[in-house]
Amino acid sequence: MKKILSFTKIGILFTCLCLFSVGAFGAEAKTEPEWKIHQTVNRSFIELPDFYVPDPIIEELEPDTELKFFQEFNTSKNDKDTLAIFLLCTAPFDPNHINNFRFKYDFRSGDSAEAFAIPFQKDFSENFDFNSRWEAPKRKTINGKPILIMKGTVSDPQSGNHIFGFHEHYAWTNTNTSEVYVINFIYPEKSSENQKMIKRIINSFELPSNE
Repeated sequence: MKKILSFTKIGILFTCLCLFSVGAFGAEAKTEPEWKIHQTVNRSFIELPDFYVPDPIIEELEPDTELKFFQEFNTSKNDKDTLAIFLLCTAPFDPNHINNFRFKYDFRSGDSAEAFAIPFQKDFSENFDFNSRWEAPKRKTINGKPILIMKGTVSDPQSGNHIFGFHEHYAWTNTNTSEVYVINFIYPEKSSENQKMIKRIINSFELPSNE
């Protein structure tokens, strides 16, 4: 997890946590964006507004037992509703390792969800040097598939009170192959617009058809 996250354009993600000047945008009439379907990490699909542009998919083997796929979606849009979006996929490199992964990746079980969430949260906070305060992980079924939801806030490291931004993570698992797909969002302020967008993106996500 740590090495693959290091490929992110950290500056772009942290820009989304800065204070934005939205006065210039407020004068413009908002128009609904068109949405476009993208094939993304390990043959999964996602629908995003057309102002998001995908970076190339990065594939890496680490630590010699897992394949990791990463893709970031960038946008020039720069306001309080901006979402930094990146997808991760983790898959066993050798099918013989599947049994070692299955328990950890079956989100139908509360124990399995916790086994995945604890190291994921630790790695995410360390990689982005966030002083994150995490909510308890939640499990939910969307489009008939169990997913794990992890949410956190980025707070002032001194007081722990002032909130600089938010991050949300939605994880799906293919229990047959133990592949895990995670959609990550980072954004500066919570609004009805970005929450509606997150909901639509999550509902659009499709695992590979050959699962």
